[in-house]
Amino acid sequence: RNEGGYYDVDANGRQLTQELRLSWQGDKRSRAAVGIYAGYFDQRFGYELIGDRIDSSTVLPASIPGTTSTVIADFRYRFNNLAMNQAVFSELDYDFGRTLLTLGLRYDREQREQQAPFTVTRADLVTCSTTLITVCTPPVDGTAALTALGFIPEAGNNIAAAEYDALLQKVALQYTLLP
Repeated sequence: RNEGGYYDVDANGRQLTQELRLSWQGDKRSRAAVGIYAGYFDQRFGYELIGDRIDSSTVLPASIPGTTSTVIADFRYRFNNLAMNQAVFSELDYDFGRTLLTLGLRYDREQREQQAPFTVTRADLVTCSTTLITVCTPPVDGTAALTALGFIPEAGNNIAAAEYDALLQKVALQYTLLP
């Protein structure tokens, strides 16, 4: 929800992949391939929400009838995703005439790290009377009001890292109906 503020968004990323494949053609019935693969992915996304107006009247203990309390806040959120992939693979085809048999094997490994820092860079609390004329107080520190609303001013780096690996097998039969 953004009432009265504006967004500033930036995103960029880098990607590098490389595959080396060696193919072999045997007699007319067989062929094979072996190879390795490596990939590097670095994605970065972020936004700043400037001047978001959040109604805090319901959570402030000193709410006075006839007044409204608003926190005007600036938020900064960043998301970084780093992944590295490696694989080795092989495949063998054998032709039995009208039937082609394919056998394959692939081992994949991935390391991934994600960071999602979230910070509140400004929190001003403004209280306004809503009687005959609107009169507002000068802004004061609104960090306590944001915390009461469930926002954590410094959510930290929120790092998650994981590694995955898998051994994939492939068996395929292709049959030709007409010669």
